[in-house]
Amino acid sequence: MARTISGGMATVNITPSVGFDNMGDYLRLKPAMGVGNELFAKALVLDDGENRIAIVTADIIAFTDWLVSETRGRIESLTGIKGANVLLSASHTHSSPAIFEKDNASMEYLVELSKKIAGAVLMADRSKRDVLIGCGIGKAEVSINRWQRTDNGVRWGPNPNAPVDHEVLVMRIDDVNRRPIGILVNFASHPSIMGGDNLLYSGDYVSYVQSTIEKIYDGNVTAMFCT
Repeated sequence: MARTISGGMATVNITPSVGFDNMGDYLRLKPAMGVGNELFAKALVLDDGENRIAIVTADIIAFTDWLVSETRGRIESLTGIKGANVLLSASHTHSSPAIFEKDNASMEYLVELSKKIAGAVLMADRSKRDVLIGCGIGKAEVSINRWQRTDNGVRWGPNPNAPVDHEVLVMRIDDVNRRPIGILVNFASHPSIMGGDNLLYSGDYVSYVQSTIEKIYDGNVTAMFCT
């Protein structure tokens, strides 16, 4: 007999105050001076009656070992979801606050980030209802292979002869009336469209993919993006 699956979703704003060092480009010599678009963390909790899992996406460049351990621990304490059942996925936007100590990361922000993510998972867990899940595969030919091989070694630049992953994976979560409530997208492409002179926090193209999906569904779905 097929098991009933329940699911819940939640979103939390993780945009820091202006002035933190921006991540991801050696040309940026100044801290962030504003917000291009807000940064978010989103949580999906699924429960089949025997196991609960949490999938978290966040508009940051990476999850460090410390941030993974801290966040999983907080989630387990708040919800009882085992840390091993928590997937943490960073969008890898290059216009997010510094995460690594060598890049002058703010420990105050990282602690607050961990708390906010754990809180989002708790909200998602508390909002669970019976759901239907479907998956699909598509294609988006918008990215390139950026590694050029030359006689002098490898350098940055478009390489049309090298492999590129154009595959788009989609998971849709519907309520029992088959109304979509969530869409999870997986696509491999570097969120570094903003140039080195950008001093605004931004989720890069990943933010616009999610906001566009949510607009298509009149704000009735939560869109998540995994890289």
